[in-house]
Amino acid sequence: MKGKNTAGNVLLTGAYAICHIGWIALFVCGTINYGFVAFGWSAFFLNACILTSLRMHVRGKLGISGNFVGDFVAGSFLYPQALLQMELQLAYEDYDIIHEGIALEEKDVTEPLHKNDHVA
Repeated sequence: MKGKNTAGNVLLTGAYAICHIGWIALFVCGTINYGFVAFGWSAFFLNACILTSLRMHVRGKLGISGNFVGDFVAGSFLYPQALLQMELQLAYEDYDIIHEGIALEEKDVTEPLHKNDHVA
């Protein structure tokens, strides 16, 4: 079965990868000329906005409560943990990430990964 919205998912993944690698490279180039650091911060926060949007979408699909500020903090400064948390939650819910993409069909989800854990 072919995934839903495959082109959009590939484009978003590419943009995230470019921004992620870009902000690191631009901060390194800041040692040559400090002007690169400003572009590095721009790429960093664009990266955070992409991950925040993804996180809000996943929470919406799974029916998990949360807010924009928490998602933005997780997407900017805690991005490895946010990505892992989303991956584990989707795996727990038995979503076929590769074939379904992010445009997932609605499921009745009542239990979190662990009794007290939620993607917040």
